Amino acid sequence: MSKFSRIGNILLGAVVIFICAVMFIVPESGSLFFLLFLGIAFLVYGIRYLVYFFSMAKHMVGGLMIFFISIIALDIGAFTLTLSDESMTIVSIYLALFHGFYGVVHLLRAREAKHYDSPAWKWSLAECGVNFLVVIICSGLIPFSPSPYFLIYICAAGLAYGAVMRIINACRRTAIIYIQ
Repeated sequence: MSKFSRIGNILLGAVVIFICAVMFIVPESGSLFFLLFLGIAFLVYGIRYLVYFFSMAKHMVGGLMIFFISIIALDIGAFTLTLSDESMTIVSIYLALFHGFYGVVHLLRAREAKHYDSPAWKWSLAECGVNFLVVIICSGLIPFSPSPYFLIYICAAGLAYGAVMRIINACRRTAIIYIQ
């Protein structure tokens, strides 16, 4: 990872931690804030991949997949921005889907790291467990929520966890493998 990308990841993590702090302080507008943040993040992701497609990926093998991913991300971002006045059910579904997806990704990473006898498999398995715990909490939370803002607190804690992990990964030394 280059120094510029490390600094960018640390700054992005700090911004997300600030957003989480705002969500903890003002939970009344937390669902609107979360959906707005999520919609804008998807739009930026889609635009970034669209620019990448037109600048380089259209000349690559499999570059059309980058185009499809960017269009789908733009659609999801626009759809999320239209749901800004919906209930907490949408936030719960989004949160459960994202953490479920990343739980599966971390499970596969842990499996691959264990296959290569890397000590990082324990860390990935722990992240997988946290993601699946959030999925279980979100899926059982709708009818049994102790307060209307409990889901916002779970959402903010999940985002803060992701931001802290991003900062930790940015500060971690990059291993360089030499093949002789």
